[in-house]
Amino acid sequence: MLHINFNNVYVSSTGTVAGRKEKEGPLGDLFDKTYSDNLHGLKSYETAEAQMMKEANSIALNKLGMKLEDIDILIAGDLNNQIACSSKVSGLINSSFLGVYGACSTSMLATLTGSILVDKGIANNVLVSSTSSFATAERQFRYPIEYGGPKKFTTTYTVTGSGAMLLKNTPSEIKITEGTFGQTFDTGWTNVNDMGSAMSYAAYNTIKSHLINFNHHANYYDAIVTGDLSSIGSKILYDMFKEDGIDLNNHLDCGNLIFDIEKQNVFAGGSGAACCPLVTYTKIFNELKNGKYKRVLVVATGALHDPIYVFQKKSIPVIAHAVTFERS
Repeated sequence: MLHINFNNVYVSSTGTVAGRKEKEGPLGDLFDKTYSDNLHGLKSYETAEAQMMKEANSIALNKLGMKLEDIDILIAGDLNNQIACSSKVSGLINSSFLGVYGACSTSMLATLTGSILVDKGIANNVLVSSTSSFATAERQFRYPIEYGGPKKFTTTYTVTGSGAMLLKNTPSEIKITEGTFGQTFDTGWTNVNDMGSAMSYAAYNTIKSHLINFNHHANYYDAIVTGDLSSIGSKILYDMFKEDGIDLNNHLDCGNLIFDIEKQNVFAGGSGAACCPLVTYTKIFNELKNGKYKRVLVVATGALHDPIYVFQKKSIPVIAHAVTFERS
């Protein structure tokens, strides 16, 4: 795997927008903006998803008194075909655009890419953004929500929301210091109704490779935060490290944090390209700023599957990308 040290990359601002179910969850009060209707008064869920990304981008920039034309490049992705949502939003910005796709790992893939541009002095203002929507993901990967098909308890619930983060070389409260571009693994997993279990293998390998390369112990981090392994995948990850003699007692999963699994009907927990950034940019960053955490490793996980491949009984490749965030 490719491992990188960063010396001059800071989180300058973030913007978060979330849907109704996310608003009703444990972190509902932390988001910059929430909606009570996931259509947002618009005609389609795809249009509503693009609107969330536009708003998250604008919120992040407005906090610094900046405008869209002030950024050097937008790096963004989503779960739609041809990352259609991000591509649509990029047309409204008079700057360069780099579309990335890592499924639910998109946020940290974009962050790593943007951090390289900032650290090497190629760009001064890099905006990274990712979004997902329960309704569009259901239509994209499963069935339209009108179909009303029953779900298994291992299924994860796609988060509706968008997270944006502005990266600069100007010192701020949070600094990005390390990163690992993940490797794709194909374990032969074919169960599209349980992707948390599949992604746990990618998370395990990325975390282990990151720790070995940088010569860190797991406890070097106050928290190791995975993107969306769910309650099932999180247990598998813990067990794999346990076999290595490592007690991963500082592990958290964004999919377990964004919803109240006991009270909300979300099956095994949250997932989606917005899951990791919505939790990281709010709860995790708040803990860094208030001094509870000094250093966290965020590992966004992704299942790189396609509906056609699923229908053909092909296996699901998985990946995980890691970023270290530290209190400056």
